[in-house]
Amino acid sequence: MKRLTAFTAAAALGLGVAGGAWAVDASSGGHESPATAGRVAATSGTGTFEEGTSETGTSGAGASGAGASGAGASAAGKSATETSAEGKSAKATSSPDPNPKFSLAYSTTPKDFNSPPLGRSLRLSTWGTISFTRQAENFHLIYKDIKLTNATARVSVLKKCGGSNPAPAKATGAEMVQSFSESSCKANVEVAVGLPWAVSFTPTLNCGKRRVGQMKTRFDAKDIDYSQYNSGVPLNFKGSVYGGPSVLQKPHQPLCLVNAVSFKIWNKSKSDSFETKLKACVTPVN
Repeated sequence: MKRLTAFTAAAALGLGVAGGAWAVDASSGGHESPATAGRVAATSGTGTFEEGTSETGTSGAGASGAGASGAGASAAGKSATETSAEGKSAKATSSPDPNPKFSLAYSTTPKDFNSPPLGRSLRLSTWGTISFTRQAENFHLIYKDIKLTNATARVSVLKKCGGSNPAPAKATGAEMVQSFSESSCKANVEVAVGLPWAVSFTPTLNCGKRRVGQMKTRFDAKDIDYSQYNSGVPLNFKGSVYGGPSVLQKPHQPLCLVNAVSFKIWNKSKSDSFETKLKACVTPVN
């Protein structure tokens, strides 16, 4: 059994085994403009590996005569060959971490909402970081120790929708709620969370009623944009998610969280509300 486990882990990781081979789901209310596909930007961590090296030295020969000198030279040559072989052996046996850790950034394409009551356009942008460990299990890979940090949602108030650089406008206040769940229904938000996170049972996009991490922020100030940010406090997920058959098979399996965002913007006595669901995905590239 131990031999089988070692073989299958190696097969998934591609270590020593020959030949192994968002779009936005929007449910926005009110006056939402056409849905825009989410764009995911992912980066991969890098590692360094030290290869074995050795040094060779010279020794003086104390013996006299041509025979003794020749024997000394032969011995020195043999020592150099052995040292070279040892260096090659050390280089060949060096290998990457079988359980690498990743910390990857995600972002979504800005999404515009038109608000006739406010006479404004509202642009939603989200981004953050998802961390996890990749590990071989049986004949496949899994993602575990999933953690969300720096989850940010920003609503910018604009004079009109569309264009690459629309003119900003002002509002007098806002309220925003972000909630997160794991999209494949395999990992669940841990019960113990730190502020500003809270845990609630909420209907999710694909998994029915599940435990989600949520944070809520109110802004009572006149401004051109409102940003909700969790100041690095992590949201942890318990459980593991399928990570693909092998590191040798690309593209690798993405890891996705469902990001539900609702917000309300007011300008003096007028207000408008919107909600939408986005996918925050990251994919390791190695």
